[in-house]
Amino acid sequence: MASESFLQNHLLYLLCSLLGVVASRALAVVDAVSNWWHAVVCALLSLLPKARVRFPVTRPANHYHPAVLVTGTSSGIGHDTAVALACSGYTVFAGVRSWEDGARVESDFLAGVRAETAHQNRYSRRSTRSPAEPNMSVNGGAASDTDTDSTGHSSMETKQEIHNAVAGPRHLLQRRLRRMHRRHTAPDHTRPAAATEHIRPATDHSSTSAGCIIPVILDVICRDSVDRAFVRVSEELEQRNIPLIAVVNNAGVTAFGPMDISAPSFIDHCMNVNFHGPVRVTQKFMPLLRASSGRIVNISSIMTWLIGPGFGVYCASKAALTAAS
Repeated sequence: MASESFLQNHLLYLLCSLLGVVASRALAVVDAVSNWWHAVVCALLSLLPKARVRFPVTRPANHYHPAVLVTGTSSGIGHDTAVALACSGYTVFAGVRSWEDGARVESDFLAGVRAETAHQNRYSRRSTRSPAEPNMSVNGGAASDTDTDSTGHSSMETKQEIHNAVAGPRHLLQRRLRRMHRRHTAPDHTRPAAATEHIRPATDHSSTSAGCIIPVILDVICRDSVDRAFVRVSEELEQRNIPLIAVVNNAGVTAFGPMDISAPSFIDHCMNVNFHGPVRVTQKFMPLLRASSGRIVNISSIMTWLIGPGFGVYCASKAALTAAS
């Protein structure tokens, strides 16, 4: 009697195990078929004609300089982006956290415009002057190479400075151009830094195709700062009658530290600057972008998928920004 009960229980256990194995295999087959079917349906849907949203390409002209907002222009990618866009003819609202940083961005922009203009004027004079044509002064006599300009420097010195500035490596070029800018422009050092205004290149040094840089105090982690920047940008756009065609979210911080010993305030600050800040700026300036069919450019990082030891917090913040884009 006991042996028969043991055999029945053993057979029942084997039958339940067999049913479990068969059911798991069947579910695996169903899951595989479902995944393949999903892939096939998505591939077929991608082949169907669909309406693509085409963003207009707004390019600057001689007397038309559309606006671009760039955050985090104090240094690095944001600084170079702001200067390059302004030199290309755009009106750049450079987001900085101090007026000193804004003045430095303006100075670098003016140095770049002066270098390009000097280079163009040098070769334009060479191409338009006839080989047999003498260099005549205003009073009809032969011009001397030691004529002085409005700044009191001789033309020979200015030509030599331009020649030395154009030649040489890039870092030496930037250093020489900054010295030339400080010497020839003679800025007013008595003006307080808080009274910094945007600078437009003078007509005698650049053409009307160059844009300008307007520093804007913008701290992406402070909502009040974002609101004030929005008011300032809106007023400038209305005054100049130009659209805001793009927002470049470049402001960010690099965070390094193991996740298990990182302080909560450290993690919150990294996420607030790298993720919540761009989202806050984008939401605030979205009405202006929708009015002009503008673009949003989020500067992420390769470390969203190439994760390094100790950069877990930074990679997580940039991955969140990439997912939100």
